[in-house]
Amino acid sequence: MVKVIYQPWDSVQYYAAFGMGDYSLSVPSVTLTNRLTGDKPGAIMTAGLKVVLYPDTMVTPAIAADLNLSRSRYWFNRVFPGGTPGANNNIDQRLDLMQYQVAVEASHVFTLQDADEKSDEKAGLVALRSQGFKLEPYGGVKWLRIQSDLKDLVNGTHTGGQQDTVTPFLGLRIPLAKNEGVFAEAQFVDGYAYAAGLELRFR
Repeated sequence: MVKVIYQPWDSVQYYAAFGMGDYSLSVPSVTLTNRLTGDKPGAIMTAGLKVVLYPDTMVTPAIAADLNLSRSRYWFNRVFPGGTPGANNNIDQRLDLMQYQVAVEASHVFTLQDADEKSDEKAGLVALRSQGFKLEPYGGVKWLRIQSDLKDLVNGTHTGGQQDTVTPFLGLRIPLAKNEGVFAEAQFVDGYAYAAGLELRFR
């Protein structure tokens, strides 16, 4: 995934993301479970808005609201039915996923400081130089709605559904330099999801 963020004001961010990946789909029935796979990578596109509702202070964390919309598409050309010898495994199907997300996030920047004493012999003074290492843990709650549509490109039939999920999430941002940093994030309900990446700032 590549994500681009534009921040015209201190409290507002607009962002867009694009990525590619693999996806497999398990379809259970009474006697067996079919697993749909594809050789062609799928694509996902995301657009969103993040607004800081309360800024970070010495005693209170920042509170932000994050809204985004994602659309992804995957193609399947093989199906693997269990216990069906000699079956034709070739298919031509397309899965479209539309995801709506609303998140409320709290975060706080902690600065770990080390003070180094540096003597100035000419002035007879001792100066303190403070070096800070920053950590920004964050967490919150997400509401996700996923709408799915599986289309058979041979006969034109559709099947699909909708699912709502509310899940907590936790993450950590670590600035490495003035314009660089890393982050990691995880969520825990209705399965596990993990993400990690590198941040680059351009000013």
